[in-house]
Amino acid sequence: MIEFAPLSHAVTPMAQEPNAGQAADVRSAAVVVIEVSPGDAGVMYALGLCQGVGHPPVLLVRRAEDLPTGLRGLRYIIHFDDSDAGLDRLRVDVGRRVADILAARRVSG
Repeated sequence: MIEFAPLSHAVTPMAQEPNAGQAADVRSAAVVVIEVSPGDAGVMYALGLCQGVGHPPVLLVRRAEDLPTGLRGLRYIIHFDDSDAGLDRLRVDVGRRVADILAARRVSG
C-alpha cells in the first residue's frame, strides 16, 4: 500500500522568498503530487524543483486546458468529480501513477 504525506513546507508563490525547505522536501520525496491551478506561480516553482532534481511529478488538473501549453505533453490526471466515488477513482489513478514512477525508478536506478 502506498502512503501519502504532505510536504512539510508549502510551496510559496514566486513573488515571495523561496523556502530552502521546499527544495529539500522535493529532493527527499519519493514522488511529488502537484495539483495544477491556473495562474499559480507556486505550482510552476514546484514543477521547476521537480525538474531540477529529476523527479517526474504526478500532475492533477481539473481540465486539460488548465495546464500551460508547454506542459500538456506531460502525463497528467484529470479530476473533476469531488463525490466519494470520484475521490475513490482519483486515489486509484494517483496510486497507479505513483506505482509507475517508483517502478521506473527501480529499473533505471
